[in-house]
Amino acid sequence: MKKHSFQTDLYERNLQRTLVGYKPVFRHSDLQRKKVIVYRDTSQGLTVGLIDWEEAGWLPDFWESFTALQGVQWDNDWS
Repeated sequence: MKKHSFQTDLYERNLQRTLVGYKPVFRHSDLQRKKVIVYRDTSQGLTVGLIDWEEAGWLPDFWESFTALQGVQWDNDWS
């Protein structure tokens, strides 16, 4: 027996109106704590850098929060 896809229902209801009216912004698109490098130098102070830009691109401004939800389990309708 095939399970009902709540994820498909969500996309069907919201995807078309979600993608309207957003300007593309250059985004990292895979921001995680392990990809932030912080270096403290006594003469320069604090330097922060981001690594691993292979997923970067011109994406809608909501993209970072959208990709953060990809780890959500869609086993039931709680999500």
